[in-house]
Amino acid sequence: MTMLKKTVSLALSALLLLCALLPTAQAAPIPGDVDGDGSVKPGDARLALRASVRLESYEFGSPAFLAADANGDGEIKPEDARSILRASVGLETLPEIRPAADECAFLRGGSFYLRGTVTDGDGQSSPLALAVSPEGVYTLSSIDGEPVGVLMKDGNTFLISPRRQAYLTLSDAMLDAIGAGDLSNVPTAADFACDPALADRTETVTVNGVACNEYVFETADGGVRRIVTDEGRLLRISVETADGRTETVQEIEYVTDRVPAALLTVPESYEEYRGLTGLFAFAQLLGVPQEG
Repeated sequence: MTMLKKTVSLALSALLLLCALLPTAQAAPIPGDVDGDGSVKPGDARLALRASVRLESYEFGSPAFLAADANGDGEIKPEDARSILRASVGLETLPEIRPAADECAFLRGGSFYLRGTVTDGDGQSSPLALAVSPEGVYTLSSIDGEPVGVLMKDGNTFLISPRRQAYLTLSDAMLDAIGAGDLSNVPTAADFACDPALADRTETVTVNGVACNEYVFETADGGVRRIVTDEGRLLRISVETADGRTETVQEIEYVTDRVPAALLTVPESYEEYRGLTGLFAFAQLLGVPQEG
């Protein structure tokens, strides 16, 4: 089950990397501005209404989703469209989507939602979605293009396939069986309270023709963690081994304190797989090679 171990490892590496995040100043979406043109208009309300009845689709946590989710409850509903329409004619003020300038506070508070892309040492890239709260930890990765969520909650670990509407319950024994037992200890809010002043050195790197700060943190195993920022905006987090090999690179799009409750629960309608038989059946469902 080498591929399953790799997926779980990559997914949870996001948590460990975030321990050294720095304050940033990314622009937040404008509440109600679903089309992203910088203003709230009746057309935005129409887009939100269409999304509420599944005629439009916005990836969860994307700027369009955050803008359409007018009340910030993690769902797009007809009442969100109504609020956006009222806001477009000055009859209502929508709740502010806190800018990512507050993301350090989000991280230290232990509740945040982060999106981006993660690339492993083999050059394989996957979408990165990470939800952290006192209720649990969820992160999205993929196996050969198949989206797979990892949820750690109440001492349990679940692999969730949104596309197949199925999930695998992983016991500690099963985590050990696939060689991922060391991943059963979930970081807590305290693990995110890192002091940027503890960076071992600061270097300058060029990203897209722009000179950016790179903060370097030496790790206990002799490797380094690198964090790249541009005038406070977080661009990249990467980890290298002691021999200079890149383990993971995360390109960060944005961070918000709106944690989607839906991601921190296993959908009741999904089919459950358990035990070693379920492990192989779930892997087969996803098309994961059985060798290893």
